[in-house]
Amino acid sequence: MGTMERMRSVKGFDAIVVGEGAAGLTAALKLAPLRTLVISKTKERYSGCSHLAQGGIAAAVGPGDSPELHFEDTLTAGAGSCETTMVRVLTEEAKTAVEFLESLGMPFDRDRSGEFVLNREGSHSVPRILRAGGDSTGRALMDALQKAAEKAEHITVQRGAMAWQILTGNNGVTGLLAFEAEKGWTRVDAPFLIFASGGAGQLFQYTTNPAEATGDAMAMAIRGGLPVRDLEMIQFHPTALKAGIGETRLPLVTEALRGEGARLITRDGTPVMNGVHHLGDLAPRDIVARQIWDVISRGEEVFLDISGISNFSSRFPTVSRLAGERGISVEEGLLPVIPAAHYTMGGVTATSEGRTPLIGLFAIGEAAGTGVHGANRLASNSLLECLVSGTRSAHQIKTEMKTRDPEQDRGGETIITLKAYPPGFQSTWPDLRKEIQRIMWHHFGLKRSREGMAVGMEELNRIGTIFKLHSEGVTSQNALPAEPYEETVMMLEAINLITLAREVGKAAQANPESRGAHFITY
Repeated sequence: MGTMERMRSVKGFDAIVVGEGAAGLTAALKLAPLRTLVISKTKERYSGCSHLAQGGIAAAVGPGDSPELHFEDTLTAGAGSCETTMVRVLTEEAKTAVEFLESLGMPFDRDRSGEFVLNREGSHSVPRILRAGGDSTGRALMDALQKAAEKAEHITVQRGAMAWQILTGNNGVTGLLAFEAEKGWTRVDAPFLIFASGGAGQLFQYTTNPAEATGDAMAMAIRGGLPVRDLEMIQFHPTALKAGIGETRLPLVTEALRGEGARLITRDGTPVMNGVHHLGDLAPRDIVARQIWDVISRGEEVFLDISGISNFSSRFPTVSRLAGERGISVEEGLLPVIPAAHYTMGGVTATSEGRTPLIGLFAIGEAAGTGVHGANRLASNSLLECLVSGTRSAHQIKTEMKTRDPEQDRGGETIITLKAYPPGFQSTWPDLRKEIQRIMWHHFGLKRSREGMAVGMEELNRIGTIFKLHSEGVTSQNALPAEPYEETVMMLEAINLITLAREVGKAAQANPESRGAHFITY
């Protein structure tokens, strides 16, 4: 076990960005020339959800479209719960975000005349989705951002480093406490900290999110006493590939397929969405997901009929590959689908610039709770939000840097540390994680009942008690765990998941109104 006195200390940065996805890298690039450290929990080049995005980026750049129409569609999808000021910023700055990506060489799909190929997805009144490589938009976006970051002299990327705690003094943020794969516990000093670590799909038994999506920023904010909002608003994507149901992460089947005419049907060919909503298969995601769930709950299977889409494999190579890897032939024209946890609409309370109540702390992208998505996110607004919020946060930080003293008073700092865990205790982390996911799926999933939520909270509190016996916020004299990186991350993620799960549960119980993604049966 290492001690706080042996902790490594790193200085010389103006800003720390937690997360190497679209929001984090956009902010980092826009922070130039400020010395910026980007940390990523995984050791891989691609992490988080951004590179997995299949659909695209919503922006009013086509004929007959306008930011006003995009604004109205976002409000409609948000079920009357969107913060209109936030939506206005998002939709009006969309074109600028697209121009930024073009400047980086983003290879958007274009027609023979060189114009954008625009696509339509659920709840959009007109085609406005820009894609790259058919259904490979996320990968193309991340390639463009990472290539730019690698060339940027002001950016340092540290992979294999998990953020654990915001460090604060009398005047706001002083830095970050993180656990690094090679160096162990590390304190990084900086006057600005940006949370861009994504959402929390791993709270649930079935999700489209990768294993690292454990709500780390939200959990850090909760432990630090900072406000979070709308945590009960968890979006379930209607169409995850059902094959591989033994996996926690299920492959996404992009909504763009329904925009191209694919239909949701049962095995006998009965249309799933007939008579449910006037937009049919392109209804808001929460409505489609619940309808599919109802059909599945009756013991029937639901399929996406793609037989009417020509040249499917070349137009949607990602979906074709994912299906093929699981023994499903797209040539047969039917993809088995099921809803899965997809997007966290809530998060760390923040402004359109990402500012939080703590001086120097910013939250952007899916980690932030700005109210821009309301009770249900409009398709393809997520990557757009990453670009817009990343840009705005960077501009705000550069403005504040002019008046903020980097050598601020560090008095009053507290390190949240952990007691030594008993030998062999780490073997329980995977089981505890699965138990949390099971509870959340069954009691705080697509449909919630007051009785079910009460049972779920009792079970979450029971698990919370286990953690309470082994962890506490104390002063720096206590030891921090220094196990191998993967084991330490497993433990810290489990702590983050139970911390966040209980807050999601409380938020769901406190909201008596069924709206959007928060649906109460009785």
